[in-house]
Amino acid sequence: MPNAHGLHGSRYACNAHLQSWRNRTSRVIPAVCLQFGEAWECVAMAPVNEQEMQKELEKFKAMQETLQKAYEARMGLIAQQQETELVKEEFDSIEEDAVVYKLVGPVMVKQNVDDAKGNVTKRLEYISGELERSNKIIEEKEKELGEKQKHLIKMQQELQGG
Repeated sequence: MPNAHGLHGSRYACNAHLQSWRNRTSRVIPAVCLQFGEAWECVAMAPVNEQEMQKELEKFKAMQETLQKAYEARMGLIAQQQETELVKEEFDSIEEDAVVYKLVGPVMVKQNVDDAKGNVTKRLEYISGELERSNKIIEEKEKELGEKQKHLIKMQQELQGG
C-alpha cells in the first residue's frame, strides 16, 4: 500500500525515496524514512565525504587498539594460568608433612599444605573464568571490528563513486 507520499516503503526505510532522490552524478542519496502513524518523514542524508571517512577511520583505529589491549590482557592471563599450573604440579608431588611458606609482603609465612593447595586450585578456577570472559570480549571486539571494516570499505566505494 502506498504511504503518505504515494510511494511504497517499509517501516524503517522508504526504498522508493532512496531510488527517487538522486544527485547530479546520478548517485543515490541515502535517506532515512520513518513512519509516524500514517505519515512518513523522510530525511536525505549527505553523501559520504572525506571528513566522515576520516572520523570512521579514527574509530576503526581506536577499536584496533582496544582489541590489541584485550589480546595483551589474555596473554597475561595465560601466563598466570601456566605459572599457577606449575605450582599445582609441585604441590601434587610434595609430601604431606612438607613445610610450605607463603610470601606475604616482605615476610615468608608458614602455611598449611592443604590450605595452600586449596588456594592454588581456587586461583586456577578464577583465572580460567577470567580467560573465558576475556575470550568472549575478544570475540565480540573482533566481530565489531569486522563490521566496521566492511562499513569502511562501503564508504570508500561511495567516495570513489562506486
